[in-house]
Amino acid sequence: MKDGTIQREGTLKDFQRSECQLFEHWKTLMNRQDQELEKETVTERKATEPPQGLPRAMSSRDGLLQDEEEEEEEAAESEEDDNLSSMLHQRAEIPWRACAKYLSSAGILLLSLLVFSQLLKHMVLVGIDYWLAKWTDSALTLTPAAKNCSLSQECVLDQTVYAMVFTVLCSLGIVLCLITSVTVEWTGLKVAKRLHRSLLNRIILAPMRFFETTPLGSILNRFSSDCNTIDQHIPSTLECLSRSTLLCVSALAVISYVTPVFLVALLPLAIVCYFIQKYFRVASRDLQQLDDTTQLPLLSHFAETVEGLTTIRAFRYEARFQQKLLEYTDSNNIASLFLTAANRWLEVRMASAVHPYPAPCRGASDRREYIGACVVLIAAVTSISNSLHRELSAGLVGLGLTYALMVSNYLNWMVRNLADMELQLGAVKRIHGLLKTEAENYEGLLGEGCRERGGEEREEDPARPPAPSLIPKNWPDQGKIQIQNLSVRYDSSLKPVLKHVNALISPGQKVSVQAQPDAVGQA
Repeated sequence: MKDGTIQREGTLKDFQRSECQLFEHWKTLMNRQDQELEKETVTERKATEPPQGLPRAMSSRDGLLQDEEEEEEEAAESEEDDNLSSMLHQRAEIPWRACAKYLSSAGILLLSLLVFSQLLKHMVLVGIDYWLAKWTDSALTLTPAAKNCSLSQECVLDQTVYAMVFTVLCSLGIVLCLITSVTVEWTGLKVAKRLHRSLLNRIILAPMRFFETTPLGSILNRFSSDCNTIDQHIPSTLECLSRSTLLCVSALAVISYVTPVFLVALLPLAIVCYFIQKYFRVASRDLQQLDDTTQLPLLSHFAETVEGLTTIRAFRYEARFQQKLLEYTDSNNIASLFLTAANRWLEVRMASAVHPYPAPCRGASDRREYIGACVVLIAAVTSISNSLHRELSAGLVGLGLTYALMVSNYLNWMVRNLADMELQLGAVKRIHGLLKTEAENYEGLLGEGCRERGGEEREEDPARPPAPSLIPKNWPDQGKIQIQNLSVRYDSSLKPVLKHVNALISPGQKVSVQAQPDAVGQA
C-alpha cells in the first residue's frame, strides 16, 4: 500500500523473486516487531513474578487466584455454550406468540369469519371433486337393466340433476373464494392500521431517554420496512399458507377415505416431512436474511452513484465505482443462488408433477421424487387392490390418485410458506417490542378540560373539583427564580446527576453557568 492505493499484489514467494528489495525491507520490519514483542513479554513476566524475599504463601495465593480465574473462565464458556444452544433452539421454533399477536389484532369477529370461510371453501372444493367422481361412476356403470330399458332402446343418462348440483357447488365455491380473498385483505389492512396507529402513538409519547438510547435508523425501519412487510407481504403469505395447509389436509383425508390402508403409511411419511421442514426452515430463514442484507448495500451504492455521477466523472472514478457495484452484485447473487438451491433441495424431496397454484405461487421446476413418489405409489397400489377385491368404483380410484399426485406439492408449498411467514413475523415481533415502551406520565400537566396519560383522553368528573393548574395565569410577573432541593437524573433506573440543588436568582441578576475545567465543550 502507498498513499491509499495498492501498488503490488501477490504472495511472499512472488515478492521474493521479483521484488527482492521490498522483501528484505519487509523482513527487517518483521524482525524488529518480533524483538519488541519479546521485550514486552520479558517486562510483563518480571512485573508479574513475586519478589524473592516474599514467603511461599504469596505464590500459593497466586495459584489459588489463577485457579479461581480458570474456574470463572470455564463457567463463562459453559454459559456461552448454554446461550448458543438456547439460541439455536429458539431459531428452530416457530414464533407462535408473534402470530397470535398478529391475529388478535384483527379482532374475534374478523378472525372467525376468516377461519370459517377458509374451511367452508375447501369443503366445497372437495365436494366438487367428489361429485365429479360420482357423476363419472354413474356414466360408466350405465346398463339397460339399471335404467329399465330394453336392449334395442338407447339408454341415456339423465344429467340434469348432476349438472345442477355441479353448477351450484361451483357457484358456491366462487363466492367463497371471493369472500376469503376479501377477508384476508381486510384482515391485513385492519392489523396494519392498528399496529401503525399504536406504534405512532407510543413513539410520540415516548420519553426523551428513549430517543437518546435508540438509534434513529431503527425507529425509521419499524415505520418503513416492517410496516411494509405487515401491510403487503404477510396477508398474501397467510393466504398461501392456509390454502396449502388445508389442501394438504383435505388431500390426505380423501386418500384415507378412498383407501384406509394409507393411514398406516401416513405416520412414517409425516415423521420424515417434519424433520425435512425443521431442517429447511432454519436454513431458508437465514438465507433470506442474508439475501436481504446483501441487497441493501447494492441499492444504496447504486443510488449514491447516480446522485454523485458528475463528481465521479470529474475525478475519473468510473472504473472504481463500477467494480464496487459488480462486487455488491456478486455478493447478492451468491445469496440468491444459495436460496434458490435450498428451494430446489426441498422440491427434490417433496415436489410433484402437478401445478395446483397460480403462477406467483409456483416454482420453476417440479419433480416427482422421494416423498411424492412414495405417496403416489402407496395410494396407487392400495386403490387398485381395493378396486379388485372390494369392487371400489373407478371414479373414487381416480379421485384418490389425483389427490395423491398433488399432496407432495401441497407439502412443499406449506413448508416454504411456513418459512416465509416465520421470517415476516419478525416484523410483528419487533414492532411489539417498541410497543412495550413506557410513555411519559402527563397526568397533572393540564388543569382544565381533560387529562392525558399514555395517549388516552379521559373526561373529567363534573362532581370532582378541578385540579389546580401548575402554571399561574399571570406567570411570569417578575424575573425571580427559586430552586429548592432539585435532583435531576436521565432515567428512572439511573442515579441522579444533580442532587439537592438550592439556588435563588433575584430579578435583574446576571447568572453565568460554567462547567468543570476538564469538561471540554460543556461550558
